[in-house]
Amino acid sequence: MSLVRSIVSYAKKGLLPQYHDMYEPALLRDPYPVYETLRNRSPVYRSFDDKQWYVSRHQEMKDVFRSPQAFSTAPTYAFWSKKKRAEMAYYRRHFSKWVTNLEAPNHTQARKVLGGFLTPRFFQNCEPRIVAIIDDLLKEAGRRGSMEVVADFSRPLSTMLICEIIGLPYRDVDLFMRWEALIVDQSKPESAQQSLQEMNAYIREVVEARRRDAREDFISALIDAEGFDVDDICAQCVALFFGGYQTTQDLIASGTQTLLDHPDERQKLIRDPRLIDPCVEELLRYESPVQRRMRLVKQDVVLGGKRLKAGDNVILLLGSANRDEAVFPNPMLDITRTKNPHVAFGGGEHYCPGTVLTRLETRLALPRLFQLFPDIRLVDEQPDWCVKNSNLRRLRTLPVLLK
Repeated sequence: MSLVRSIVSYAKKGLLPQYHDMYEPALLRDPYPVYETLRNRSPVYRSFDDKQWYVSRHQEMKDVFRSPQAFSTAPTYAFWSKKKRAEMAYYRRHFSKWVTNLEAPNHTQARKVLGGFLTPRFFQNCEPRIVAIIDDLLKEAGRRGSMEVVADFSRPLSTMLICEIIGLPYRDVDLFMRWEALIVDQSKPESAQQSLQEMNAYIREVVEARRRDAREDFISALIDAEGFDVDDICAQCVALFFGGYQTTQDLIASGTQTLLDHPDERQKLIRDPRLIDPCVEELLRYESPVQRRMRLVKQDVVLGGKRLKAGDNVILLLGSANRDEAVFPNPMLDITRTKNPHVAFGGGEHYCPGTVLTRLETRLALPRLFQLFPDIRLVDEQPDWCVKNSNLRRLRTLPVLLK
């Protein structure tokens, strides 16, 4: 029996299964029935399979965000052996430097540098460039009469812009993407670590070039900041590249799919483009690009009536919290929703630093797409969800006809 059917079956009897795989492909394709069962039956649930705690309800998730003294964002690598951890020391050291994994005071310093660079004026200046990229991509797609939304639109838009922001040459984006795919594949740790070393070596060369010839990019800003050595600079550049393109790419693609699946909501947006801001927030809630976030319990704590011990791993199911009926009485898609306290970008002091960029690109991309191609339609009604990464809600492909 599959995980989804197993959990739902047990729930009807007022129970939860004693063993199940929270990484089963069927769950990753459609996690929402399981999320609903967990919220209603055991919102802070310890899996008998991997011994991790799964938090599925909005209130408990907010409690975690508000308690950095009890919950750490540092990666744990809980399933790695002692030998593997030693062999992957470079990999672990690199990821410990990411702004999303740092804790105060280092986190505060890194966020200050990031915030000083990604200012409101910076994003305002980005807008004409984003519009130009969108129009170029859609013009080419229009000539063909069809496109694959991920490969032809959301990915090139997001990667082109984030390369320009960081200061990496877009001509090498295929190399960056190949490294990224290998780095996040922990099933092949040696390849992951080697690819990370190669990507950092590449960035080091760009850093040295910027020391000689500074520009208005993120690498130059990090060089000018105090307290960042070259390893820190590489880590923040990799973090910004991964986070800067992934969420935007996935939100634009899943947002397109969602609006095509909900023609009444799409027509609302076409009739009134002013709805784009609440529409973007609703798409973030409805199909959260980031589905899971991990925390490490730093001290014994009670959460949702359950006692968690120091050293326990906690998985925050953001996609579940964003459909919590206690907060969203009608969790169905509604692009006119005015009260929308979703947690798609996390919360607390580790709130995702790239939120403005993701919102801006999506706010500009989707109305233009539907304005230029009002007759756009799906080639395949069945969404092609990726099941290799449990943290992301990602479409592998999204072929559409434009005419």
